[in-house]
This record gives sequence, C-alpha cells and structure tokens, in this order.
Amino acid sequence: MRRTHISPQLKIIYHPMMHTCCALLYALFLTQFAIRVNAFHTPELPLHAHSLTTLRSTLTPSPSDAVTTFNGDYPSGAQFEFAEALKFLLPLTPEHEVTLSEMEATFKHLDAELVRQSCSEPAEEVIDELWRTIKLMYNGSSRLSALASRQTKKAKRSPSRLRMYASVLSFLNPSSPSSKTCNLNDLKTSKAALQNFIESDDAKIQVVVQLDKAIRGVEEGGLEVNDSIVKAWEERESLARERLG
Repeated sequence: MRRTHISPQLKIIYHPMMHTCCALLYALFLTQFAIRVNAFHTPELPLHAHSLTTLRSTLTPSPSDAVTTFNGDYPSGAQFEFAEALKFLLPLTPEHEVTLSEMEATFKHLDAELVRQSCSEPAEEVIDELWRTIKLMYNGSSRLSALASRQTKKAKRSPSRLRMYASVLSFLNPSSPSSKTCNLNDLKTSKAALQNFIESDDAKIQVVVQLDKAIRGVEEGGLEVNDSIVKAWEERESLARERLG
C-alpha cells in the first residue's frame, strides 16, 4: 500500500492551522451555548428583548401574536414582571410553573399607571394579551386553550373558518378598526360559520358567546353594532376587574 508522506515544512504549517480551527469551533460552540442558556433565564434578562420567543417557537406551537411580534425594551421598573408575562404567554412554559394567582399578580404590577406610561406600544400589547388570557381563564379555559384561541397569524394562511375566527376577534375588540366598520350581517355570518368549528374548545366558545351578546344587543336592545360590541366588552371587562380586585 502506498503511503502519503507529509514534508516537515508542511507539518509546521499543518499543526498550527488545525489548532486554530479547533479553537475557533470551540469558541463558536461556547458562544451559542451561552446564548441559549441566557435566553432561558428570564429573571436575569437585560432591558432589551431576547431571542427567547424566536428560539422557543421552533420547538412549540406558536405563542400569541403579541409575544411573536414583541421586539423592544422592557418597561422601566417592571423588567422582571414583564419577563414573567412573556413566560406566561409561551405555550412551552410548563403548567406547574404557572398559576392564575401569579398571572394576576404580574398583571396588577404591569397595569399600574407608572408602568404603563413607560411602555412602548408593543409592550402594552403584551400586557393586554396577558389580561385577555386571564379573562379567558376566569371563565373556565385552561391557559393553553386560552393561548391557542389567541393565535391569529396562522389564520392568514389557513382555511376560511380560521380566517373568519381571526376576523371575529378583531370585530369584538372595540379598539380595532374593523370593530367600527363591521355590520350585523358580518356578526351573524361569522357566528353561523364558527358554531360547528369551535366544537368543545372552552376559549373559542367564550368568543362565540361574546359575539352572540353583541348580536342580541342590536336585535333585541336596539343598539348600533359598534355600541353593542362596546357594551358587551365593557360588561365582561367590569366582571373580570371585579374578580381581579
């Protein structure tokens, strides 16, 4: 068998090159490992948003839209609580690490006027999304069911009923533009299309119940569509705030 010989000159070059390559690869491994470890230790997050949601979204069903779109600074004076809110809104977070009372306490801190004043619009949306999730849980939904019911980005590429469900969430939000422009036929058509689709999903059933209240406010209460949507939303909000204390 023919053997390949390496000249002494080549050996002098070869060994340092191998050493350098190995050192670079090892340094790269340590850097990537450190990034991942830091991302999962939310209490020690710095003020700027981490790649936590991006990293976890590859391993779990999509979190709520507010979490996937958040990319900014944490509110001043409430960095830990905001990191907790993001954790609560991630489906990957184990259920034993989340209780309703913890979610309530976190929301109360973040909902304080001084904290709200320091929030960017995306940060406020995260806080509002936490509150929406809590309200769904007040009415019997599990956290995961509540989070799943709030995923609307997938609906843009999904069957028509999912797109309609996303539209209904927008209709029932008094601050959304579509809430101000939808009509009674939009609400009734959406209800008819969704009734069979939601099956036994507690969180989605709550959405249809809220939709039905808005419809009855027009048909039985004589209200304008937008006024009925606002009234149904305010009644639900008032009951939830009373329970929050």
